Amino acid sequence: MDYGLIICTMVMSLVFLVGGYSLRKTAKRKINHIIGYRTSLSMKNEDTWAFANDELGKIWIKLGWFIVPFTILFNAVFAFVKLNCYEMVCLFFVLGEMVVVFITIAIVESKMRRTFNRDGSKKEELD
Repeated sequence: MDYGLIICTMVMSLVFLVGGYSLRKTAKRKINHIIGYRTSLSMKNEDTWAFANDELGKIWIKLGWFIVPFTILFNAVFAFVKLNCYEMVCLFFVLGEMVVVFITIAIVESKMRRTFNRDGSKKEELD
């Protein structure tokens, strides 16, 4: 059993949980170029900044509470089952998590485009 792979899969999973809480906290701060969800639209003004960081944070927290236990279970099963493909499965697991990161970014960008105009002003709601 390669403990480096266990650590890698756990760290990737914990990034969602810790990152989600961090993003929610960042949403309450001023726009900065170091920490937070930084895209051209999210950095237009304080409203877009708060919205983007809060939305991504909520999504990552939900994913984190799902992925962390799944990762623990995944590693526990493979600790007792001797398979020659553990490294390959770990690679696909981590790559899958990376794909999820890109999907969540696309979801937040889509929500931002539905909520804000290109200049960062809030779209008027149609009744």
